[in-house]
Amino acid sequence: LRKPPRSLLLVGSCGLSLLDALIAPFDDAQRVRLRIVAYGGVGPRWPRGVEGAQLRGRRDRIAGWFGPNDGPPPRIIECGHMDYLDKHVAARDAVLDAVRAQWPWLRGEA
Repeated sequence: LRKPPRSLLLVGSCGLSLLDALIAPFDDAQRVRLRIVAYGGVGPRWPRGVEGAQLRGRRDRIAGWFGPNDGPPPRIIECGHMDYLDKHVAARDAVLDAVRAQWPWLRGEA
């Protein structure tokens, strides 16, 4: 994560908290090269200095209770905590749309 000019990271559930711990030693110049798409993100905070998108299911009580209160405002979609990539086509499409929205940045066009 320290070497590529840009990295887009998809994290679900407690992956957001794990990522925050992983990049804790990163300085601001390293963090600005990261973007996150978090679906059902769980953690005490959004990783400092990292932009991205946050999706939260209307029926996802885990992310609702334990998700970060800072960072990008969550886009509310119709699913539960384990449904973002599985059962609900609309939820999966919302995750894919959030990823596609980051492509210009990832390509260096934004």
